[in-house]
Amino acid sequence: MIPTSVWDYSSGKFSDELNNGFQPEIKQLNTDIGLKNKLEEFKNNKNILRGIKDSFTATPPRADLSVHMGAMTSGSAVIASKDYVDQMIKPQSRKIIGIEMEIYGVFYACQHTGNGSVKFFAMKSVVDYADDEKSDNFHDYACFVSANAIQKFAVKYLCDDGTNQ
Repeated sequence: MIPTSVWDYSSGKFSDELNNGFQPEIKQLNTDIGLKNKLEEFKNNKNILRGIKDSFTATPPRADLSVHMGAMTSGSAVIASKDYVDQMIKPQSRKIIGIEMEIYGVFYACQHTGNGSVKFFAMKSVVDYADDEKSDNFHDYACFVSANAIQKFAVKYLCDDGTNQ
């Protein structure tokens, strides 16, 4: 997953006067448009994605490796409840592609460093679906994919000539 925007799903107001008790205050941070275009190219580069999956030495999942780009949200809690996701998080954005715990903090720190001149992005692999079937079965593969995807993206799309390793 590559976020094009991210916010803290737990930022907002709890009140007895609200229907569900919580009113989110979405402060969305966005990926730089120039980086977003390069990330879109990376997303569509099937050769790189196939190479990452094929270089994993243990048994990878059967599905082809793919990249999804879009809105993501972060929060401080591990979520293992489909009901919580459906009732509290999905209403914040109908096009959300993922929920995780760190990216908003990274984006916030980058945005507030160097007078806004720091460009930033994130890539993160899916390891579960924030439901009661949560497990650690895909952590090794996800870590491998995330690290290799960032490395391949940096070499091909961020290095001056695309050949520096």
